[in-house]
Amino acid sequence: MYKRHPAINTPPDDTVIWRYMDFTKFIDLLDRQTLWFSRADKLSDPFEGISTVAALQKFARMAQQYMPTYEAIGGDNLIAFREFFRRATFFVSCWNMKEEESFPMWRTYVGSAEGVAIKSSIGSLKAALEVEAEHDVYVENVEYIDHGKHVDDTDNPFAPILHKRKLFEDERELRAFAELLPNKSIITLQDLVDFRAGIPISVDLDALVEEIYVSPTSPCWFVELVRFLVHKHCLDKSVIRSHLDDTPI
Repeated sequence: MYKRHPAINTPPDDTVIWRYMDFTKFIDLLDRQTLWFSRADKLSDPFEGISTVAALQKFARMAQQYMPTYEAIGGDNLIAFREFFRRATFFVSCWNMKEEESFPMWRTYVGSAEGVAIKSSIGSLKAALEVEAEHDVYVENVEYIDHGKHVDDTDNPFAPILHKRKLFEDERELRAFAELLPNKSIITLQDLVDFRAGIPISVDLDALVEEIYVSPTSPCWFVELVRFLVHKHCLDKSVIRSHLDDTPI
């Protein structure tokens, strides 16, 4: 469920957010009523979850407290220790904070005529997560940094997953994320290879979804198919074809 944390400053509840997805992910959302939270290192940017120099120094101190785990994944190899936290700790659902839909977001995250965007708000996302009992989920906007110069807030355990390079700042990203440490005292390198690629987290779709937008390049039959599926899953929400490709009068 959604959880507050003293190190996190979540934006106001009325902030509009969007989740762009292809048709397969949309069907999965409807059928299972879960959001997919991807493991941090499975996201497209290779810098995801990578700590700055200040954070690595903090990890070195942490290694002394968790020596069995540290030794199992590479002894004095600090990079291996950092990789353990990146792969085995954070799972992320990415949203775009914007009042209106975004053509670059359609192009980047859907890439075809058969995709949809869920329009919601931070307050609705929080409410939707109340049905989730297994995982604590936090919500905060991403800070865009110069990765080579930035000094982490080393008191914030979530800093690595809430920082991205400045070249991504047009995304205006909000993140819902779960922290999930393995329930083992000793972690091996094989554990990191085998660790799950992500986790499905239950959501209340009626609380989450405010409106559903269909790709601006979608044909009419696809719009009707989305409306049929939304009705079939008893979700009483408007399905709107994006107006980005409307013909001017």
